[in-house]
Amino acid sequence: MRRLITSPTINPALKTLLDHVRPGFANIHARNLSSSSGDRPLSYCQIMSIADGDLENMTDQLSGRIKTNPTFGASRIDLSNTKTAYSLWSYDVEIKKEDAFGHVIIGSREPVTIRYGKKGITPSKDKSLNDLLEYELVTSENSLGVLDIENHVPFRIETKNPEQTIAIATSKITRVVEYSREQIEKMYSLNLIATLPEDVARMVSLEIQRSIFTDRANEKFHEEVTSVITKPTEYNASSGTLMNFERRRTESNNSTDSHYHPGDRVLYVCTIGKEAGVTLNFCGICEDPDERKDCEVRIDFPPESMNLLRFPAYTHHKFNGDFVCTSIHPMDGKNILKAVESGKLPKGFLESATVFSPTKKNQNEWNPLLTKEAGKPRGFGRQ
Repeated sequence: MRRLITSPTINPALKTLLDHVRPGFANIHARNLSSSSGDRPLSYCQIMSIADGDLENMTDQLSGRIKTNPTFGASRIDLSNTKTAYSLWSYDVEIKKEDAFGHVIIGSREPVTIRYGKKGITPSKDKSLNDLLEYELVTSENSLGVLDIENHVPFRIETKNPEQTIAIATSKITRVVEYSREQIEKMYSLNLIATLPEDVARMVSLEIQRSIFTDRANEKFHEEVTSVITKPTEYNASSGTLMNFERRRTESNNSTDSHYHPGDRVLYVCTIGKEAGVTLNFCGICEDPDERKDCEVRIDFPPESMNLLRFPAYTHHKFNGDFVCTSIHPMDGKNILKAVESGKLPKGFLESATVFSPTKKNQNEWNPLLTKEAGKPRGFGRQ
């Protein structure tokens, strides 16, 4: 059995919104979380019963607070489309249990049904979104409370009277859609910047390799050697890393281990006249990408060229061949930033923000910064 949160620490946006409705609500919610337990990936903690007129007043207060403070990251969920499902997520790695959970404030006169599925599982050709949402939780009528739900768990909020219901996500939220190959093709991009003369391509590649290998602080992360260009700061959450990939000639498998990062990736790829490419997979984070070929995209980088590759956070990927690149991370999370500022990164910068995909090949991989709560490992690395 896993306790949801072992300390009264809650999302800052959630705390602000709850206390804006009524001072002390955030503490009530924190106490509810501290005393709740269970092995389900979500729970609903009621804060108060709604009296006549209260729901309208609270809706106005919360909506106004969101509009005047867009930096909260809170957003009102549109409940008018009863077929829409969502999941919560974060740009950060998970160190503490509360890092793994997002929150939705729900208030309604009628009971609200939350249908949900298993964490990190996405629709496929054979299993629809409705098939995935196999569990349900029902709130009480005339209730205001907080839905605490684990990140990457698909869910749908159903109510008979959407206009009499308010749902506000205080975490990052995204729509979960039915499986579609067309949708998958929209989730990444590869743009040719320039085709390079052979000598220019080789010179650029050699200069980047020189920068990497002459950096005394370079980091070897499995098959690639990297050199950090810039790390995130409290003023700029982005970072950048130089990376060198070379074919492993002693093995038949010419690719890195499949992995993902809790942040978007923008790669400036420079190739020479050798094979180079990447395999992306857009299945859920708890799925084996080797078994979800329907979500796979194989990309060959043009030889002797400069290219721009982009893909979103939590995309499984593995590289193959010989090339160099500059990897830009538009936003690193607060846990990574704290580890960088404190000097407590136990391994390399890139490795600390990497999670190996749950493939059979990766079962014995070690991941850094694991912490143990309730006997289970969490943190930077394997989920």
